[in-house]
Amino acid sequence: MFNSLKTLTGILLAASSIGCVVPPQTQVNVLCLSEPKYASIYNNNGEHLGVCPIWINYKVSEQERLQGQLSGGGLTVRWISGAERTYSSVNLPVNNTTRKIVFSRPAEAPRPELDIAYELQKDRLEIERDRTKLMEKQTDSQSGANQRGNIGTGLELIQILGPAYQNTYGK
Repeated sequence: MFNSLKTLTGILLAASSIGCVVPPQTQVNVLCLSEPKYASIYNNNGEHLGVCPIWINYKVSEQERLQGQLSGGGLTVRWISGAERTYSSVNLPVNNTTRKIVFSRPAEAPRPELDIAYELQKDRLEIERDRTKLMEKQTDSQSGANQRGNIGTGLELIQILGPAYQNTYGK
């Protein structure tokens, strides 16, 4: 017992003197948002990266890590109305693995009402989709309760069966 306690103490002392080694940062994750929402993002090659909100992951080179600054390629942000804003490069500090950028629609671009209406329409669809999922979940849980025999009192059963019960039993 005494030897194993000495061994454990030695291991703990050795481990505490080593310390924690933090691996070098290899990427920066950027949450891209747009105002109004749902703008498309393209890289400097014209490749469609996705629609805001979207995460873009930039790989960090050894040189960028040492400099503490990431210079990502250019981005173009385009709204449904055709309004767009182009950024020649994205410069981010490398001291944190997660960043957030909000791209604002150019105020001088025509037809802002199209982008706002599109945002509202997409938000309504998302709310409706969430509502449908919730209703399906409630239906599934009620169905499961019914299958387990937890249908409730006899009066509730009569109300559920309605006319079929009344015709069969004459009540």
